[in-house]
Amino acid sequence: MLKQTMRVLEFRLLALLLLPALAGCSGFSLGDKQPLGIALHYGFHGDNAEVWVDGELVYQSTVETNPVLGLAGGHTVELKEGGYLVTVRVNDEVVGSHFVILQHPLYLGIDYIAAEGQITFQVRREPIVYF
Repeated sequence: MLKQTMRVLEFRLLALLLLPALAGCSGFSLGDKQPLGIALHYGFHGDNAEVWVDGELVYQSTVETNPVLGLAGGHTVELKEGGYLVTVRVNDEVVGSHFVILQHPLYLGIDYIAAEGQITFQVRREPIVYF
């Protein structure tokens, strides 16, 4: 019993270790395309923002957060199902990255905390609605 439990734990650990490595390969894809919605939210004040997905630039703009909506800019990309590394650069100084597994539509909300030089990510399955 203990031996079987150890094998299951070894397999799970191996899967956790290999998944990010596989995701870094351009060949890690499960099939159908899904939307990845990217929304730049709070903290942007005339900043140059770039969003990269697996090393490919998918969005670049000078953005300003609308204080009423809490939105600075956004973009949607269609990607094959699989694992992707989303990297955000602000003014060529701040870099934040988040790994996502795209199996259904995903929406990323991205905030910039300039005082701390930090990017934060919120991942949602439902589109982000602005009023």
